[in-house]
Amino acid sequence: MGISSISKREISKFVEFLSLRYKKCYLHEINKDVATAYLKTLSYLSHGSLNKRRAGLAAVFARIQEDMEEWGSPYRYRNPFRKQSILDGIKQDEEGKVRYAERRKFEIEQVKEIIERATEEHPLLGAVWYFGFLTGWRLGDILNLKWSQIDLKKRTIDIVFGKTRVSSKGKLKAKIYITDVMKEVIEVLGRYSADENLLPKNWRGDGGVDAIYKKNRRILGRMGLGEYVNAGAKKQYPYTFHGLRGTVTTLLKLKDF
Repeated sequence: MGISSISKREISKFVEFLSLRYKKCYLHEINKDVATAYLKTLSYLSHGSLNKRRAGLAAVFARIQEDMEEWGSPYRYRNPFRKQSILDGIKQDEEGKVRYAERRKFEIEQVKEIIERATEEHPLLGAVWYFGFLTGWRLGDILNLKWSQIDLKKRTIDIVFGKTRVSSKGKLKAKIYITDVMKEVIEVLGRYSADENLLPKNWRGDGGVDAIYKKNRRILGRMGLGEYVNAGAKKQYPYTFHGLRGTVTTLLKLKDF
């Protein structure tokens, strides 16, 4: 059984957690209590993301079990991350309230103001928000678009969505028609592009994608939409770029799509 890249990254974080929390921890001492303590440090994640982390570690420990049996080891232990029920209660605080922020959608007037403010910050940032409003795509999917995926003559975009999966076989792929308004936004982006990406990497600055998130936080904060919820070691914001998806979905429902 192979170990995914997600599992490999997660096991390194888990080992770091063990070294900081327990100083010394042997394999047979890693039980359900240790697993729960680690997953609680990730309580700021959504339930789906948290379960992916659990499943990744479960795969690692399952591999360890297989290897030990193959080597003829006399030691036997239960996989501490095997059962999904280990997540029960982790997302709850002392008062029983969910410890993550509920995402909120934007009103149309708010979207207009955000695009105006973002454009003042930088035309590319305004175009990103406008493109998100027109498509309902996640920020990561927009930032990862390459010119090779766009055909302005045929007016299509071939996209592979980063998080949306159609099955266990792979991620959702789609061919999107480019409307007149989308074409105008893409042409604006093209004036600044100097590499294969629709959004040039040099524009993002040293902070990369994080720099864009910070710019967005600054804009939303100036509009009075900068509230956040303390979720473990991380702040969670109800209003984010992702809120455009809710706005677009509502508009489509009103149009009976």
